Amino acid sequence: MRGHEQLLAMRKNGYAPSVVFIETNDALWQADKDWPEMTPTMAKLRVEAKDSLASLDLRCVVGLKVMVDGHEQARVDAVATACQTAKAKRVITTVTTFGDGNPEVIRMTDTDGVLTWPK
Repeated sequence: MRGHEQLLAMRKNGYAPSVVFIETNDALWQADKDWPEMTPTMAKLRVEAKDSLASLDLRCVVGLKVMVDGHEQARVDAVATACQTAKAKRVITTVTTFGDGNPEVIRMTDTDGVLTWPK
């Protein structure tokens, strides 16, 4: 996982972002590298394909709102469950596809029950 070391350091210094975005795809963008300087109130982490989901260090999400996004529903669900187990305050997921070149949300869940789709 990338980006979590910066979030752990932030938390140890008594700070917390308002939201943590976790991307489960091997994204082309590298926002997980520069989020502390660019958007310190919105942490951006990336779970790489090679990462073992069972060994993710999610201490950094305790008590925070987390948004998990990806193209593989099982992987998104596994990361979301791990965040809940780590005691995240709220976990929102989106599963997206790029069937015709445009992103489309095919499923959304929310532990608070607010942003669930389809119903």
